[in-house]
Amino acid sequence: MTTNHQSPAGRVKLPLALFLLLLAAYLFTYTPRINSSDGLAMFATAESLARRGALDVEQIRWMDLQQGTYGLDGLLYSRKGVGVPLGLLPLTALGLVAPWFGPVSASLLFNAVVTALTGALLLVYLQMLGFSARSSLLTALAFGLGTLAWPYAKSLFSDPFSGLLLLAAALALLKFRRTAQSRWAFVAGLLLGWNVTTRYAEAIFLPVFGLLLLAYLFKKEGDGGTPPTPPGLRRWLLPVAAFCAPLLLTGLALMTFNLSRYGDPFNTGYLETETFSAIWLDGIAGQLFSPGRGLFLFSPILLLSVAGVVPFFRRRRAETLLALSVILIHLLLYGKWFMWHGGYAWGPRFIIPTLPFWALLLAPIFEWNAPPATRHPLPATRLIAPILFAASILIQIPLLLVDFSAYMGWLLDSGLPLFARETFFGWGYSPWVAVWQFVSPATLDLAWAWQGQINWAVLAALLANVVACGVNLRMANYELRITNYESPASKRTNPLTVVTGLTTLSAVVLLLAHAHSLTPPPVQAAVAALNRDVSATDAVITNDPALTEPFAERYTGRAPVLGLNNGGFPLPADVTRRLAETMAAHRQIWWLPNWLPPEQSAVEQTLLANWVRVRNEDFAGQRLALFAAPPAVEPAAVDIAFGESIRLISAAVPDGAAGSALTIELKWQADAQVSEDYHVFVHLLNAAGETIAQSDGQPAQWTRPTSTWGVGETIADRHGLWLPAGTPAGDYQMQVGLYQPETGQRLRLASGADAAEFEVSIR
Repeated sequence: MTTNHQSPAGRVKLPLALFLLLLAAYLFTYTPRINSSDGLAMFATAESLARRGALDVEQIRWMDLQQGTYGLDGLLYSRKGVGVPLGLLPLTALGLVAPWFGPVSASLLFNAVVTALTGALLLVYLQMLGFSARSSLLTALAFGLGTLAWPYAKSLFSDPFSGLLLLAAALALLKFRRTAQSRWAFVAGLLLGWNVTTRYAEAIFLPVFGLLLLAYLFKKEGDGGTPPTPPGLRRWLLPVAAFCAPLLLTGLALMTFNLSRYGDPFNTGYLETETFSAIWLDGIAGQLFSPGRGLFLFSPILLLSVAGVVPFFRRRRAETLLALSVILIHLLLYGKWFMWHGGYAWGPRFIIPTLPFWALLLAPIFEWNAPPATRHPLPATRLIAPILFAASILIQIPLLLVDFSAYMGWLLDSGLPLFARETFFGWGYSPWVAVWQFVSPATLDLAWAWQGQINWAVLAALLANVVACGVNLRMANYELRITNYESPASKRTNPLTVVTGLTTLSAVVLLLAHAHSLTPPPVQAAVAALNRDVSATDAVITNDPALTEPFAERYTGRAPVLGLNNGGFPLPADVTRRLAETMAAHRQIWWLPNWLPPEQSAVEQTLLANWVRVRNEDFAGQRLALFAAPPAVEPAAVDIAFGESIRLISAAVPDGAAGSALTIELKWQADAQVSEDYHVFVHLLNAAGETIAQSDGQPAQWTRPTSTWGVGETIADRHGLWLPAGTPAGDYQMQVGLYQPETGQRLRLASGADAAEFEVSIR
C-alpha cells in the first residue's frame, strides 16, 4: 500500500484546486430556476427561516398536500426534512441582503457547492486510505463529471447533500482512527444527525457507522492484519458517547419539532399513501438497469466499480464494507419505496447519495502505477476506463442542457398514466430516445443562454473560469508529483490558486446578477414598489404559482407571504378560513393577483367586501394592490347636507402614520331619490393647502352608485389613503364631498362650502 507524506499545505492544495474546477463546471451549467417541487418546498422553508424565523411554507400553500402537511395551527409545513433548509440558510439569507442577486438565485448555488465539496472530500478520503494522488484525483473527477452528480448539482434535491454528509461522516471516523481524538467521533455523529434531518430514512445508516466506529476502536492503526486489541472502558466510552450525543440531541429535536407541528413526536408529516409498497424486483432492477432510470445507463463508468470491489477490499476491508453497505441498503430501501424511480427527475434519484461510495470503488481501477501487490489484476481496465469515462461525460450533456420536465411532459403526452411501469422499462420511452428532441436554443436550461438569449459576457466569464481552474488543478497535481509538497516553496500560497479563487468569485457574482435580471420586468417593477412600502407587520398574498420564484427572488421584505391559486367563486372553505385568519392578524394586505379581472377574482372580492382597497397599480400587466382594515375608531355622528338630497350622517376618521394606509368610513343617507351618479372625494391637505393623498370614486368602492340609493337607506362608504414614508408629522385637514364626474361640479353645503372638513393627526 502506498502512503502519501504531505505537509498541511499539500493536503489542501490539490483538493482545493479540484473543488474550484468542479465548481467552475457546475457554474457553467447553472440554471436560474428551481426545477422540482421538492426543491421549491425546501427553499420555501429556508426562505421562511431567513425572513421571519418561521418554518411554515405558506408562500406555497397552493401546492397543498403535494409537498406539505397542515399542522395543528392550520399552516402548511414541508414534509421534507429541515436538513437542506438549514444548509441553504446562509445562501438564502445572503440573497435577501445582497443588492445584486436574490434568495432564489443564491440558493441554487447550494448543490453546486455541495457536489464540488463532495468531490474534494472524496479525493482527501482516498488519499488518507493510501491511494495515490493520481488515482484519487481521477476517481474524484469521474464522480464529479462522469456521473449523475453533475446534473443533480443543478437541482435543489436533498440527495446530493445526503451523499456529502455520509462521505464526510466516513472521513471524520477515519480521522478518528488516525488521531484517536473523540472530537472526530462527535463530528461524525453530528453529520449523521444532520443527514437524518435531511432524509428521515437515513437513520437506518446509524448502526452501520456505529459499527465502523467500533471496528476502528478495536483495531490499531496499521495494515489489515493487525489483530484486534480490546480497549479499556475509558478508551472507548468517550468516543462512543461523543458519537451518540449529537444523534440523541437530533432525535429529541426532531420529536419536539414534530410534536409542535402535528401533536405527535413520531409524525413526520408523510401521508398514509406514501409507503414502502413497490414491487421490490422492479425497484432494484429499475434503479440499476432499466432504460428509463438505470444507474449504469446514466453513469456507465460505475460499471468498473463492480470490478473494483475485490481489490479495494484487499486493501481496506472496513471501508469497503461501509461503501457496500451504503450502496446496498439504499438500493434495497428505496427499491421498496412506492416511488422508487424518484418521480420527476433524471435517473435513479434516491441512490444519488451512494454515488461517492460507488466512486470510491473506482480507485483501484485507476491505480495503474501502484506496486503489483495493490494494482488492479485486469490490465484491460486501463483501456476500458478512459472509454467509459469519456462516454459517461458525454451522457451527462443532454441532461445538463434541458430540464427533465420537458421529457416528463413528453411521457404524459404519450397517453400512458403518470409513472407507468412501461415508461421505465420500455426502451421506446428511454430518455436516450427522447431527450435530444428537446435540445434547442430556446429550451436550454442554462442561465447564460436563457430562453435563447445568450449573454456573451457571462458565457466568457464562465469559460475563462473553467480554463483557469483547469490550469490550476494541473499545476497543483504537477507540483505534487515533483515536490510531494515537501519543499519550502510548496508551503506558500500558489498565486494561481488566488487568481482562480478570484475568477470563481467574479463568475459567481456575474452569474447571479444575470440570473437576478431574468425576472420579468413587470414583476420587477411591482415587487420594487412593494419593497419600498411593505412593513414587517403587513401580509402579502400572491395568487399565481408561476409568480412564486420570481417574486421570492425580488422580494426583500419580512412580511409573511400567503401563496394561493384560486379563481372564481366559490372559494374553498380552507382558503376562506385562511383569508379570515390573515385579515384578523394584520392591518394591511398586499395583493399580487393572477390574470383574472378583479371582479372575477374570489379572493379579491372577499378582500373588497371586508377591507378597503387603498392602492391599485398596474405594472405592464402585473397588478399590485393594497388592502387595509377598516378604521378601528368609533364613528362620530354628524349631520351634513350636500345639495338637496344627500346627507353625511357619520364619519370614522382615525389618526394616521407615515408609510401606511389611512382608512376612513363614511355613512350616507338620501333624503330623496338621487337621479345622478356622484363621485365621493376624500382629500388630505397639509397646512399650505396642498393635497398629499386622495381617494375619488363611486361610493362603497364603486359598488353603490348614488342613483341606486333608496330613500332613508344608510350607505357605508369606506376610503383609503396612502401616506407615503417621509410624510411630516403634524395636523392635517381632510376634506370630504361629492362631485359630478363629467363636469367636476361639487355639491354645496348649506354654508356654501363645497366640502366637509375633519382634523387628522399624522405621527
